[in-house]
Amino acid sequence: MRWLAFAFVILPACGPAAYSVGGVARTGDVDARAVRTLGCLDVGVAVKPAFHDDDAALLVLRVGNRCLRPAAFDVRAASIVGVTVDGRTSPLELVDPRAELIPVHVDAGAQGIEKIRLRAREPGELRRLCIDLGHVAPEVGVVDARVCFTNVAGWQVSS
Repeated sequence: MRWLAFAFVILPACGPAAYSVGGVARTGDVDARAVRTLGCLDVGVAVKPAFHDDDAALLVLRVGNRCLRPAAFDVRAASIVGVTVDGRTSPLELVDPRAELIPVHVDAGAQGIEKIRLRAREPGELRRLCIDLGHVAPEVGVVDARVCFTNVAGWQVSS
């Protein structure tokens, strides 16, 4: 009988922890200034140097659900714009050759990470990149959720 009590009390404590508020910023790869709260979701973004010659940058996206119910999320609804060194503005596209980026529901208390290649429609080295997350949580509606990065000796949050 004692072993049964042990299994129900101790073993659940050994399982994965649920997402806690602010968890996307505690990971080390997302700056707290680049986290936006969209209803139940905390969405954090970071920009890293591109790995492929045809790409403009690598987007690191972390999502955590603070609520007790699933929340809709669609990264394809993000608007991403880059500004080149010579001042030209260029929309950026998510590189998704296998059509894996689809609308999802983030489970209650769940968190996840996705790294997505970004490609510019026009060539040129990017000096600034802004991502507007205002449409990625359709249940919330449109909100002001823009995050910008500047590329000066590496990508850094600028707003």
